[in-house]
Amino acid sequence: MPVMKVGPGRALLYSGVEGISYLLRDDFTDTLGAGAVNGTPAVPGPGTRVVVDTGNTLSLAGGNMVMARTANFDPGLWLDGVARTAGRLMVSHCNFGNINNRLQVGWDSTQDGQADPEFLRSLGVGLQWVNSALRLAPMIAARDYYFAIVLKTTGAYYFIKESTAYPNWVLLFMSTADATTPLYPTVGAHNAWGAGNNTHTLLRVPEDLWLPTPLMYNTFTGPNGTSLDAVASDATGPDGQVTPTEMCTEQAGNWDIQANRANPDGAGIATWGVGKADVVIDCVVNGGAAGQPGIVLRYTDANNYWYLQADRAANQLELHEMNGGVDTVRANVAAVINDNTDYTLTAVAHGQRITGCINKGSAIVYTLAALNEGVTVHGLWSDNTVCQFDNFLCFSRNGSYELDDFIL
Repeated sequence: MPVMKVGPGRALLYSGVEGISYLLRDDFTDTLGAGAVNGTPAVPGPGTRVVVDTGNTLSLAGGNMVMARTANFDPGLWLDGVARTAGRLMVSHCNFGNINNRLQVGWDSTQDGQADPEFLRSLGVGLQWVNSALRLAPMIAARDYYFAIVLKTTGAYYFIKESTAYPNWVLLFMSTADATTPLYPTVGAHNAWGAGNNTHTLLRVPEDLWLPTPLMYNTFTGPNGTSLDAVASDATGPDGQVTPTEMCTEQAGNWDIQANRANPDGAGIATWGVGKADVVIDCVVNGGAAGQPGIVLRYTDANNYWYLQADRAANQLELHEMNGGVDTVRANVAAVINDNTDYTLTAVAHGQRITGCINKGSAIVYTLAALNEGVTVHGLWSDNTVCQFDNFLCFSRNGSYELDDFIL
């Protein structure tokens, strides 16, 4: 029987759904006609439903909640509010009647309107975080999608599972800005769609907490002048997770710590072997008044790797392929990048698809990234001594099997 860690000194034994308690649980196993769902108890519970359904298009039957859009954010279903706590998660399911059935699912600060601040929305063939330009995953009609959104102290982790494209849970993205509490789990319409309904079979909030474990987290904490390759990465993740420690390799240039930031002496590359090629990486970068900092992906040597760059001089985000010593820009998008300003770069590598964004906004995607597809070394890229780096956070895209137990 497996053991699920749920906090310091605690463990919960379970087999399937046995032993798992829920703060809120709705499996939609009762039968209620359109217009009769608002204010009813969640089944099997606990929880109470709040429904916006001005067109009477949301009904329950046979273990399904079925809805057709009436207007933007209508219909929608919300359960009771819970306090934001790192590791508090909600899970939900959706099967799209067609790919234009625009869904919103996540955590809302109210029980009406657009879900905000932690939610996913489908937009035609693509899935987005909130209202960003970043396409996180394709959406296909008549497939069963499961979503899990795990709260952080500030922000959230976003996961998806679908039997064909994502047979195991995949980390899509991680937000970093919002600390709103309380929050209400919700699923519903986002905006316009054509013919066809969306079908949902569950909306749940487990009682116990769960957090993904970083492959590496580095806040570059140490005395000024300490060589970067002499300091292990942090043993504790951003939300208290026990995290593997890794040692840096200074592949090019000399690196040290200054003011608790990674500091290069000019053009340089610093990497860590984290054991996974498919990763989600966040890193705070600052190019000063002369630098163009970046995140390195899948590094083998000075002539073969990828890097996502905040090009301050050109005011754009760029994905570069360094292949056999030839540097080629594979994707770029305009982005305002000011001098002496911190920005969060996010890089997501999954197979031959590499996506990136800056400050969770301007985004790029490249789908032919065959070079070094299986290489598990990632890190920092600098072209100037004024570049600075902080809070390098790396997660595997795959491996969060524990989430399966919350959808059984």
